[in-house]
Amino acid sequence: MRARASATPPRRRDQPPPLVARAGRLLVAALLLGPAVAMAAAAQAATAPGAALPRWTQLGSPTVGRAPAPPVWDVVALPSDPSLLLAATSTGVLRSTDDGTHWAATGLRGLVWTVAVGPDGHTLFAGTRAHGVWRSTDLGLTWGADNRGLQVRNVRAIAVARDAIVLGTSAGVYVSGTGIGWGQEGLTQVSVSSVAVIADRPLGVLAGADGGALAQGALFRDLSVTTGGGWQDLSQGDPGAVPVWSVGAGPRARGAADPPLFEGNLHGLYRSTDGGATWEQLTLAAGVTWGVTTLAVDPRNPSVLYAGGDNGGSSGGGLQRSTDGGSEWTPLQIGLPAAAGGDVVSLTALATQPLTVLAAVYEPGARIGAVARLLDRTVPAPVALAPAPGGGPVKVVVVTAPPTPVPTRPAPDSHRGSGLPRVPSWAPPMLAAAVLLLFFGIILGVRRRRARLEVEGPP
Repeated sequence: MRARASATPPRRRDQPPPLVARAGRLLVAALLLGPAVAMAAAAQAATAPGAALPRWTQLGSPTVGRAPAPPVWDVVALPSDPSLLLAATSTGVLRSTDDGTHWAATGLRGLVWTVAVGPDGHTLFAGTRAHGVWRSTDLGLTWGADNRGLQVRNVRAIAVARDAIVLGTSAGVYVSGTGIGWGQEGLTQVSVSSVAVIADRPLGVLAGADGGALAQGALFRDLSVTTGGGWQDLSQGDPGAVPVWSVGAGPRARGAADPPLFEGNLHGLYRSTDGGATWEQLTLAAGVTWGVTTLAVDPRNPSVLYAGGDNGGSSGGGLQRSTDGGSEWTPLQIGLPAAAGGDVVSLTALATQPLTVLAAVYEPGARIGAVARLLDRTVPAPVALAPAPGGGPVKVVVVTAPPTPVPTRPAPDSHRGSGLPRVPSWAPPMLAAAVLLLFFGIILGVRRRRARLEVEGPP
């Protein structure tokens, strides 16, 4: 019987034993793949439900001198220089150049609802309650009003697109391609509380309203603003169907048909993944039911979302984070000012590394504001985004509004009347002249009386 040939070819003498060769290959693979495996494991551990959460850092009190910190309605920073902060407060825009340690007043006074960084990354825009929109070209040091075409002076919200600036006012939406001159773009029947950009070109906008003729809707979408697209009422697809406090839109990932859209109202938080056609209510951690007042999405990853809210000022609000687009949530309040009793008023996410999130918190009991910052190193890495089409600033039709006196520098209390009658501008000089003439008349009379006594003697 002939012996069967071996399935394993004979080993040459210059080859190492199979066990040694396998061990060598494993060692090389470990050396080459070890760092990548370790980084992947670290990323997975960082975003796991039980991972250690980042802490908020409370910044310096946004006030000037010894005055109590005013309510802060919005806070932003330059992505190119996150240490330069601007806060929209009840007394004006405050500015910090040292990461919030110290704050200084700027030329813009009075109640300011919101402040935003323009498309160029350094021009700033501020929305005021009674004086329209203001613009700064020197990083917030000085401000000037630019209300040409703006027929409403209560500017409540600002959203920035690649080639446009969108305003939400107490009577509709206004748009400008450059920030100089504004075109009215509808929704004049409602008070727009929040706006978000859905697409850059054509300009798509999501708008939420919390006042006015809400019977006609509170959530709207226009997929072609400035070109006659028209606003569509989305309230029928929104289970909340109540006044809207905040709206948000994430970036559109490469290959995705639509960016994720979010809406916050008295009933909670809602999400749409089909451009706003349908909505689903999201369940926050621990089933909390506070109203969602503010939203922020990672500019480089639509799966990372932050939501803040309040509970009507009774038992406080909170702040939570999702890293999967809103399906699962985790409380994120460690180090947040007044975490147990404060309302989260504003959230801003910056495209920095690590991701920077700014929060404005209001304490109803003390009636003061606070600002905090989060450097979130535990979120998933940025993803590839769909390319943004160019084309230059959008063009709008600017209709000059009726002349409305706008002070060059509003006073801190210019939005409130004193109740006293106004004094004509000519009255103080005339009064001073009268007092001066009376004074000289008295002196002349006394001198003539003395001269008469010296000549005639006492009576």
